[in-house]
Amino acid sequence: GCRFPQSARRTLPREPASGRLPCHCPSPRAGCQGSARPVEGDAADPGLGYDGRPGEDGNTERRPPLEREEIRVATFDCYGTLIDWEGGAGSFLYALALRLGDPNPEPGPALRERWEALQFDLLAGEYRPYKEILAESLRRWMAERGYPWGPAYGEELVRAMRSWQPFPDTRPALLQARAAGLRLVILSNTDRDIMAHTLRHLDVPFDQVIVAEDVGAYKPSERGFRYALERIGEPPERILHVAFGFKYDIGPAQRLGFRTAWINRHVEAAPGAERPDFVWRDLWGLAEFVGGPGPVPGGSPTRR
Repeated sequence: GCRFPQSARRTLPREPASGRLPCHCPSPRAGCQGSARPVEGDAADPGLGYDGRPGEDGNTERRPPLEREEIRVATFDCYGTLIDWEGGAGSFLYALALRLGDPNPEPGPALRERWEALQFDLLAGEYRPYKEILAESLRRWMAERGYPWGPAYGEELVRAMRSWQPFPDTRPALLQARAAGLRLVILSNTDRDIMAHTLRHLDVPFDQVIVAEDVGAYKPSERGFRYALERIGEPPERILHVAFGFKYDIGPAQRLGFRTAWINRHVEAAPGAERPDFVWRDLWGLAEFVGGPGPVPGGSPTRR
């Protein structure tokens, strides 16, 4: 069968006879059955074989297709990639708006998107502890909406973030990747306290966990990625950085030579010019890339 992971194949119109997608793997083999889990629309092109650097004609340069044996380590953005950051933040902000007497707040995703934009601006400034970033971004968000502010609201957001849960695919997919021999490392824009609670929810044995508190900088700064390279001890081309946060992660990782996979859970068009090696709907793409069975009953190892 086809050696290239199903979730990383290009999407084209279905073949009428089979109802499945024709294979567009970089090196298809006879017997490939195509993909049953496509990414549609403008997000369908996973950027296979590109390194994200402009070529002479202004297009991105091709790289050879990425082989499983080339990758020894997977690094992960945590919140939004492994943990349901959007759902957790949207629920918190919507509930807060109702509690403060707003009779008709916008939906949770819209509230979260504006708050995250305020947080992104703060992350780009001088380093400060992440709990301060959370509190200040929430204060600014509340001020824009005319809500009364008190420090207790910032403390509530910290407590809420400690409780946010993994996506259903996170643990089983990571266990398959680990069972296939891949080392797993978290690289997150948070602090040790919040991460300690998150690791309980993930219940996966990571080889290393690196947070912004360790390096005194937040992504998209390259400092965290450089620190990770020192700690991991592998060349960047042997590391696959897997991330939901396109503007936080994909660009700096590619500039340092990491291979990259964008987790595009909402099937959106890429928000930047970078071309990841893979675009996956979820973490099952990683499990399949390393040869795991993927989302099948009993397909995930239970031992730690």
